[in-house]
Amino acid sequence: MTRYVALYLRISEDKTGRVEGVKAQERWGRAYAGRTWPGLPVKVFADNDISASNGDRRPAYEALREALAGGEVAHVWAVEQSRLERREVEWFRLAAELDAAGITELHTNRDGIVRVRDEIAGIKAVLNAAEVRKLRERVTDKMAEIAAEGRPAGGSVFGYRAGVDDGGGKTLVIVEEQAAIIREVADWLLAGWSPARITETLRDCGVVGVVRRRVRDAAGEVVKDAEGRAVRRDSRLTTSAVKSMVTNPVVAGLRVHKGHTVPAVWSAILDRDVWDAVRDRLTAVRTVEGRDGRTREVSPIQRHTGRRYLLTGGTARCGICDMPLVCVERQIRSHRKPYYQCHPNRGGKGCVGIVGDPLEAHVVGVLLDELDKPEFLAALAADDHTQRRDEITTALRGIDAQRNDLAAMWSAQEMTADEWRTARHGLTQSEQRLRAELAEVPPPMSRVDPRQIRAAWPAMNLDERRETISTYVERVTVKRAKPGTAGFDEGRVDIEWQTR
Repeated sequence: MTRYVALYLRISEDKTGRVEGVKAQERWGRAYAGRTWPGLPVKVFADNDISASNGDRRPAYEALREALAGGEVAHVWAVEQSRLERREVEWFRLAAELDAAGITELHTNRDGIVRVRDEIAGIKAVLNAAEVRKLRERVTDKMAEIAAEGRPAGGSVFGYRAGVDDGGGKTLVIVEEQAAIIREVADWLLAGWSPARITETLRDCGVVGVVRRRVRDAAGEVVKDAEGRAVRRDSRLTTSAVKSMVTNPVVAGLRVHKGHTVPAVWSAILDRDVWDAVRDRLTAVRTVEGRDGRTREVSPIQRHTGRRYLLTGGTARCGICDMPLVCVERQIRSHRKPYYQCHPNRGGKGCVGIVGDPLEAHVVGVLLDELDKPEFLAALAADDHTQRRDEITTALRGIDAQRNDLAAMWSAQEMTADEWRTARHGLTQSEQRLRAELAEVPPPMSRVDPRQIRAAWPAMNLDERRETISTYVERVTVKRAKPGTAGFDEGRVDIEWQTR
């Protein structure tokens, strides 16, 4: 087997997309190998845009180690020792692998010939690792300073583009077209639309993800343009991206860094109360108790409830024993149809039963008719929960402020780590309790236009229709059928509206 000279090339992530660093290293390495080991073949191991210090897997580096173990490598060259390995423990491991492969010297341009088992090489590895730690500390301190000023951290945020203010400092500038989408998404969520439905609607309108993905060929390699820059494509909008649009603190004009929140230098897209309401709707949890006595936490908005019918889950109830009605498929004449009944297996006594389709159609029709009445809309506009909702919101903001104070005290070493964890745990419990209570308070109706529900109803999915029903309907009571009555009797059905 003919052994070869291994050139290891690496450059950390190049934000400009240039690849000259790796190309230059290859040129230097081939020239060095031609002078030092004429006639020996050369094989290149290149990791581009990958750091040697952050623990990321380096495919070419791992391939080089496998080649060393297989006895394929005669000599190793790199620009400098730290390009190959800059972590002290990993350097000593690599040095042992090089020595076992019969390679006692690492040839470099900047460090000369490094004897891999010498103390000098070990000292360099320790110094390289120490410099990495110092660099990380400097970056961390700089990021904390930027955050304290309310400046952006960098990266793409839907609704904004990078800019500078009058003083020359970095800021974010609102992209009005995207900001309009964010405000509309918030309105839709507070009006009862599901995130999945919103995502589908935005996709149909041509909205794409904020992150542009690198294009890769069939072999998995990044495609480059004529200038060596990575070719990128639009990404597909996802439901999680839609949620992030309206829950990201950035859109509320807030800068968050390691749990510490400060007002940002840029303008907000969503008012703080709207942002809080959207977050509560998407993230608040509440505790419910099942028939078996066990409790569980559920989210107010889920992708799919698993229910197949409009009035199950406690909305439709028996007018005799007051138990929730269940709905099953039942053979009625020559067809199987949904049938609501007071089922003994679910705690009922078999008191009542009613065909499902006309019952649901009746409830929906009555609701839509009521939403057309000015007096019904006026009653909906009355909100008796404003004071309590504001009290809870104020308390939640107070908890955020206490977290910031704790973070500052811990940073200044005014409290121990155990004290900080205990205090933070107490705040977390208080926040969970408040958010659970807020989830039980009926949401404000001022942002919902009930007159739009009739037009939107045909396009709603089942979960959205169920949520709309629960917003306005407290319960649907089904009474026993009158003997001799044929067909659906709407007189058996009483609808009780939500009181606010």
